[in-house]
Amino acid sequence: MDFLTTTTHAHITSWVVMIVLFAVAFSKYSKGVHMALRLFYVLAIFTGVALYLEYRATFEYDIKFTFAILTIGMMEMVLGKKQKGKSAGVFMALLVVFVLVTIFYGFKLPAGFAFFG
Repeated sequence: MDFLTTTTHAHITSWVVMIVLFAVAFSKYSKGVHMALRLFYVLAIFTGVALYLEYRATFEYDIKFTFAILTIGMMEMVLGKKQKGKSAGVFMALLVVFVLVTIFYGFKLPAGFAFFG
C-alpha cells in the first residue's frame, strides 16, 4: 500500500471531492449525493488512516486525526438537520472551525505541503 503513503494526493483528492459533495448536498439535498458523500468519507478515512499509520511521529498527527473525524461527524449532523428541516447553525459553525483546524494541521505536518512553513 505504498501508493497511499508515498504522496498525499489520494487523500487530498478524496477530501476535496468530499467538501464539494457536501456543498452540493447542503445546497440542494439529494439522497444520491449524500450516499456519494458517504463513499468519499470512507475513502478519506481509509487514505487518512494509511497516512496516519505511516507518519504518526508527533502528537499533532493525533490532533489532526481527531479533528478529521469530528469534521465528518459535523458534516453528517448538518445534513441530518437540513434533511429534517431544522436549524443547523451551531453545527455549521463547528463544521467550519473543524475544517479549518483539520486543513491547517494537514498542511502544517511534515507529510503535508509547506504552505505554513
